[in-house]
Amino acid sequence: MVLKYDLLAALFSVCAVFARSVSVPDSKSNPDSDSDSLSGPSLASRAYMIKGTKMTDLTGILWPGDVVWCLDSSDNKEHELILDMAEKSWKMWRDVIGDESVLEFAPVHDKKPECSKYRGKIDMLEIKLNNEKKILSYNGYVKGDNRLDFDLSATYGARTPLVNFAHELGHVFGLLHTHQQRRAWPSLLNLNCQNLGDYDRLKERGVDVDKICEDLDQQAAEANKFWAEHILPDSNVQNDVIEDDKFDWDSIMLYDSYAFAKPGTVALVKADGSHIPVNVKPSKGDGEAIRTLYPGEESSDYDSD
Repeated sequence: MVLKYDLLAALFSVCAVFARSVSVPDSKSNPDSDSDSLSGPSLASRAYMIKGTKMTDLTGILWPGDVVWCLDSSDNKEHELILDMAEKSWKMWRDVIGDESVLEFAPVHDKKPECSKYRGKIDMLEIKLNNEKKILSYNGYVKGDNRLDFDLSATYGARTPLVNFAHELGHVFGLLHTHQQRRAWPSLLNLNCQNLGDYDRLKERGVDVDKICEDLDQQAAEANKFWAEHILPDSNVQNDVIEDDKFDWDSIMLYDSYAFAKPGTVALVKADGSHIPVNVKPSKGDGEAIRTLYPGEESSDYDSD
């Protein structure tokens, strides 16, 4: 469904926050649809997502209305490309979300959703294209500063722009990286630290990269701009997110084993050493997570407190 929005649409007040996310390389879809158990109470369905009730350094809040997007470009060809990709990506999500959710994702205009024509009048997700292998988005909603930086290159991320885009929409809606749940480490996941693409360079500079990985120290990884920060469990979000006692190996928010790895090697693996292939579409668990965050009017049993 394509929606158009009036220029007098209501605006919402909230402070800004930024979160990094990078998509994953190519592989086959995961044939193992089972979910492994984690310790702790069941709060959602195999999901790792924001609570959505307050701003934090990593997470935004739930979208207060439809997710309206625009493109920061005046190029007609780019508009055609993103309109097509956005429609196909949203269909992938709607296929697993179903009808029991109020969430909608639509362009501000169905022909040329150019940001400059609506900026400051409508609160939108601004999509900005680049050729710098940069794919960044927010986790949830941020008033006046919602952004999705996207590289259309087919040689980056999942090597399929459509999968990259669908992954980023997961972040926009409020889902975090499945592999960064603290309770998944080390019972389900392991990191071959020495196989990360920047491991050797940082080690030569004197950074104790091995200790960072052994300690699962994401903060130290971030401080040293070590790629492990995108894989290791999140350090400061335990009170601001929801984790479950199941792990969804099929989630589109899960990195595969080749993400950030040196050529011909694997980085993130299962605890038994087996590889994690790329998931090319949202899983049933991803859909359940969205329905939990954005339930239909008569189906809400979500308690974020």
